[in-house]
Amino acid sequence: MSIEKASVKVFSSSTFNTVVGFLGITFFARELGASQIGVFFLFEALLGMLAIITDFGLAGAVEKRISEGMPGDEILGTALAVKLVPVAVIAAVLVFVSDLVNGYLGAELAGLLLVGLVLRELAETQQMVLSGELRVGETAIPDAARQVAWVGVGALLVVRGYGVIGLVYGLFVGWTVMFLWSWHRSETTIGRPTRRAWRSLFDFSKYHVISKVQGYFYSWVDVVIIGLFLSQAAVGAYEVAWRITEAIVLLSNAVALAVLPKISEWHTGGRTDRVGKLVSNAIVPSVVFVIPALGGLLVLSTDVLAVVFGPEYVIASLVLVILAGEKIFQALYRLFHRSLHGINRPDLAARTVVLTLLTNVVLNLALIQLYGIEGIAVATTVSFVLGTVLHWRDLAASVPLRFPTREVGWCLISAAVMTLGVWTVRRSLQVDSMVVLVLLVAGGALLYGALISTYGPLRRRLQQNIRAVLA
Repeated sequence: MSIEKASVKVFSSSTFNTVVGFLGITFFARELGASQIGVFFLFEALLGMLAIITDFGLAGAVEKRISEGMPGDEILGTALAVKLVPVAVIAAVLVFVSDLVNGYLGAELAGLLLVGLVLRELAETQQMVLSGELRVGETAIPDAARQVAWVGVGALLVVRGYGVIGLVYGLFVGWTVMFLWSWHRSETTIGRPTRRAWRSLFDFSKYHVISKVQGYFYSWVDVVIIGLFLSQAAVGAYEVAWRITEAIVLLSNAVALAVLPKISEWHTGGRTDRVGKLVSNAIVPSVVFVIPALGGLLVLSTDVLAVVFGPEYVIASLVLVILAGEKIFQALYRLFHRSLHGINRPDLAARTVVLTLLTNVVLNLALIQLYGIEGIAVATTVSFVLGTVLHWRDLAASVPLRFPTREVGWCLISAAVMTLGVWTVRRSLQVDSMVVLVLLVAGGALLYGALISTYGPLRRRLQQNIRAVLA
């Protein structure tokens, strides 16, 4: 399957997941309120932090080594065996600190952390096996099934009065479905653990674990710190804003996910020129939908939160705008980060991750005291700007890169014109219903699409990508 086809397949799945997840979060946020949905987000955050210890970068190492042609059964069996050790340690620790954890979460959920950890690790490791088999596109269906199961089961249980615990059970069902589906589709079996496989996995995971930390860190450390210093309602409002902006980088994530196996294959064969061209060509698709989102939310952030989620979430209006700007850099960061791993330079990626994580922690702790949740959003943005610049520098030193300045510049100009148009129309409207909001967003999207299509090189590049997908 070509990079374009794999990207679109993953993008389609991600789009579907985002729509389903957005509808689910909207329903849950309205039904439970900001404080209770904040409890669920804190549970997910702690689960993500524990997953760092359990995985230690092994899932990414499994993908990398299988894509290089190493015996998949041996690699998978070794990875699963190694993961049993931290799971056992975490189980023992949770027994002694359960009261403390329950107090932090605001609900009796500590006992369910271990169940969620095991199910999550099984599901995500099996997904990486499929990616390592150069079947990135086939990860789309189990990922979509996971989301549907979570929202469906969670909604049913919330309606029946289970509250936050219903969302947790839905999460468990989703991961179970994802694991079983991926395992059924995979050609790799679980083999006998070997020392050779462990050494190979560790050589990659010792660097990749830092990237793994970074992935969970940027997703959840904000929530953890807000939970320590502010209220659960603040957690709920901030995370809702984060979830909205995560939809902005759908295509970017799909492109970054799809390029790694192909970059790995080409780099192993010494074709660095093709690697550089692939990364350079992936920049525009990574940001083409991210840039206009910032412009739209500059005008409509308060309306989106108030109309879709409810008045209590409007406290995150400025956060929503800041995080939308951050997503432009995050889109490029993820592309360059995955590309560094693809050329087998996780050490360079890890060095940048350590620096950006330290920057984020220091700024988070300093700015939350001064500016609350807006300070947290600024800290995350600064970290991604720094990380993007450093990743580009390191990648450009290894493969020939070209930044598509004109194409990206035209996207910026088109987004600016679109923003002005939406602002002009918004001044004469009262956005008090979903219909009016959707019409404004759709009108802005159509205007932006028309504007970018007037620039020949950009139009031809997008048409080329579409033809490659349909071929």
